[in-house]
This record gives sequence, structure tokens and C-alpha cells, in this order.
Amino acid sequence: MELDVIERKVNPFFMREEIKFLIRHDDKTPSREEARKMIASTAGWDESLVIIVELQPKLGKRECEGIAHLYKDRESMLKFEMKHLLVRNKVIEKQEKGEKSGEGGGG
Repeated sequence: MELDVIERKVNPFFMREEIKFLIRHDDKTPSREEARKMIASTAGWDESLVIIVELQPKLGKRECEGIAHLYKDRESMLKFEMKHLLVRNKVIEKQEKGEKSGEGGGG
């Protein structure tokens, strides 16, 4: 597999870098986890701070395009990234319906 960075921009408001990328592959489309590893190693970033936002295969080609967010720290990632993307990227676990987050309370 080969990774090409198409566009890279810094977004200081969200404390992250945003990358558009293209992956050329020989076999099946890479998983989000494989794409995260490739981007982290290419960008010199901690893999746990990389979020794959989009990964779209191109029809009729052995390529896929995507978008990734690279965060400076975990707190910024948890604060600004959408929850469903954190679950998809296995940063947090999905909460079942009816489960409450946080500790006790009530009264």
C-alpha cells in the first residue's frame, strides 16, 4: 500500500491538522485501523491521536480517498471530535441505550 497526502492544513481553532489523503492498494480496501497506522507513521504522529473521518474507495480503481484529523492531545480530540467518529476509530466504546455516563448524582 502507498499513501499520498493530497492536502494538509492546520486548524488552530480545533487544535488539529486536517489531512486529505489517497491510498493505493493491491488487495482489499484498507480498514480504518490500517489507514490510521499508515497516516501516523507517515506524518510522525501518535496513532492514538489520529481520527479517520472519511475513507471512500474509488470505483474501478485500487485507490481510496479519505480525510483524517490529527490532534495535538487527547483532551482536544475528545472535546472537538464527533462522538460517532470516536467510536468508529475505537477511541471510546459505544454506550448502550439506557446507560448513563458519569457518576451518581440525582437527589
